[in-house]
Amino acid sequence: MAFDFKDILGLGKPATKLIEVLSAGTGTWYRPRAIRNEAAAQAEAIKLLGAAETSVEAEKIVARAKATAIANVTLLEAETSIEDRIRSRQEHQALSKQSNIEAIALAAANQLPPEVSDKPVDENWRTRFFNIAEDISGEKMQQHWGKLLAGEVAEPGSYSLRTLEVFRNLSQNEALAFQRIRCLATDTGAILKLTSTTKGFEEFGIDYDAILMLRESGLLLAGDTISIAIPITSEKPYAAIPYNGKMLLFKPNVKIDELVLNILSLSTAGTELLSLIEPQPHRSYLNKLANHLSTKNCSLSLGSKEMPIDEYEKLSTRA
Repeated sequence: MAFDFKDILGLGKPATKLIEVLSAGTGTWYRPRAIRNEAAAQAEAIKLLGAAETSVEAEKIVARAKATAIANVTLLEAETSIEDRIRSRQEHQALSKQSNIEAIALAAANQLPPEVSDKPVDENWRTRFFNIAEDISGEKMQQHWGKLLAGEVAEPGSYSLRTLEVFRNLSQNEALAFQRIRCLATDTGAILKLTSTTKGFEEFGIDYDAILMLRESGLLLAGDTISIAIPITSEKPYAAIPYNGKMLLFKPNVKIDELVLNILSLSTAGTELLSLIEPQPHRSYLNKLANHLSTKNCSLSLGSKEMPIDEYEKLSTRA
């Protein structure tokens, strides 16, 4: 998709800052020519203009157009020098890379928040990002990379250089596993265990092989004995943890000085990449977690920062 500055004019400071980052990261902008397959263009013109009286005749003309285009390409390759073919390939690659960058830039423009930080985007980060972005094809992935760019423009330092490399190297299976575990993770990157081991997540699509895969990809930290300890006082007899746009409230039923929760922990890269996936609380997981915590004399409730604590919904211990 062609990118033109006029497409994002009028958005004020966020768009202005994005343009500065794009200009510095990619050089002079231009309106790229439409890149279209010759045969497809001819076929579309034939159909739109109604050159053929019947659909059968139209298909024959389309087939001839495609055959002619292929013959012309073959002849071109045979008659041109290797230097010309190298230049042709380089031009094609350059156009493809520029097209990828512009698609990601447009995706970023459409996902900019109303306000952005005055802090500039780091030059090294910017260079690394666009070196990666030029090879990102596919609309879905371009949307993700656009969201990442928009987040960094809004708040520089949101995504580290290591996070860019981790995200760049994710396989489809790793990305799917991360998407599944995202709805189980707190906003701080902790996945609260349902047992004393790494088992218990199978019904949510996360078996031990998936855990190992996420560790190898750099999204999940190694170690099965990680825990967090949260102080419990008379002034604050509960622990509140942000989770998927909500708040989890842990309230011990017995007097303790601290609440210890066993977790799996996302890496820094994994935690930073949480923002790329829309938060969605997982009710079945939360109910199972509530059931697990009830055996440890602790109740679990769900609410939000805006709600009074006594209005939080106490989660069921049903399976």
